[in-house]
Amino acid sequence: MNSLENRPFSNLSNTVLTLTKEVSERLPDQIDGISSSKKYKDADDKKIWNDFNDGNEAAFIHVYVKYFGELLNFGFQFTRDKNLIEDIIQNLFIHLRNKRPSLPKLKSSIRLYLFQCLKRRFLDHQKTNRYVLNGKNCSDTVFEVLLAKDTHMIDDQNHQERVEKLRKSIEKLNIKQREIIYYFYYKDFTYEEIKIMMGFSNVKSVRNLVYKTVGALRKLIVSLVILFFFC
Repeated sequence: MNSLENRPFSNLSNTVLTLTKEVSERLPDQIDGISSSKKYKDADDKKIWNDFNDGNEAAFIHVYVKYFGELLNFGFQFTRDKNLIEDIIQNLFIHLRNKRPSLPKLKSSIRLYLFQCLKRRFLDHQKTNRYVLNGKNCSDTVFEVLLAKDTHMIDDQNHQERVEKLRKSIEKLNIKQREIIYYFYYKDFTYEEIKIMMGFSNVKSVRNLVYKTVGALRKLIVSLVILFFFC
């Protein structure tokens, strides 16, 4: 697999535009201009999804352009293989477009539905393609929760130290804890959305895991501070 350079997710706008052009070649007669999706700028998800299912290409373009960057970000939580992420996302959209007449009614949001679909595809890929990534088993790298390095505070030594402590602490969490941190703090998912994404039976279980994970993080950070100053 090709390794991906560790660049910040916030610099993906050029990648999204490039891949929008690429998908227009892979999906003929589908993309006739990004501007055609502007009419959905203020539309609710139900309207957009219904039009999408009815074969409206502008609705398809809107969904693709709006969510591609965020889905690409999500894909990096499973692998650093940029080409693989792009292929899986594009194949997902091809599948959705081909299956529009039989797609289920929207129960929550388009964003959550796409995240569910993409997660399922990555997990299926990992089941059928066992591999070692950067010297680690793939299960060790899932939801590493990469921290962006392009902040304006990057020259602040204290800030860098705090970010590094947080990164090391997150690495010590198990996969479920890392995943819930990603959804709750990085993607701003609600407890209900996390319940759906992670397959919990009730919201209370989600809330309990969030609290336990935050508590574990605090203990790990405190331990790192002690080691830093006294060891």
